[in-house]
Amino acid sequence: MTLTKSYQLLKEAYLGNSYGSVYIRIYAKYSEQDETNLTSTVQYQARAYFSGNSYILDAQSNGTVSGTGATSSNYSKSSRYEPGETVLGTITGTVSHNPDTGQASITASASLNFPNWGWSNTASGSADLPPIETSTLRLGVNNQWVKATPYLGVNGQWVKCKAYLGVNNTWKKGV
Repeated sequence: MTLTKSYQLLKEAYLGNSYGSVYIRIYAKYSEQDETNLTSTVQYQARAYFSGNSYILDAQSNGTVSGTGATSSNYSKSSRYEPGETVLGTITGTVSHNPDTGQASITASASLNFPNWGWSNTASGSADLPPIETSTLRLGVNNQWVKATPYLGVNGQWVKCKAYLGVNNTWKKGV
């Protein structure tokens, strides 16, 4: 699965049944991609899902949400869970892409525990991020910056290449 800019369900895990099934779910989406630094900003969200038509009440529930590039976060809830989904925690992280291929993937997990009922489980999933083009170069054309993919003639064939520029005595990928 490749992430989009809308939350996508990565995985769910069953916890128990009390007049309806209870699940923990992990969702993820990306909000932006930085072509210069080859990074993506990703949001991870833990949600509880209750399939019943009433509500369940528990003295305490707690859990954790974690994901690639983000700091894990704990959450707790001591009020009732209504039918449908309840957002338990959201975190944001920065994911680095491979400088050669522009590809990156994420893994994420969410756990939920109901200590009074003995219910506990973790949902873990993974997804790919849309690749960031690493061969793109900006060229001045007709007084505008235009993205172009550089090619180099090698042994009579055109081969896509990457441009590097010398800046302050170091090589930097051209963007």
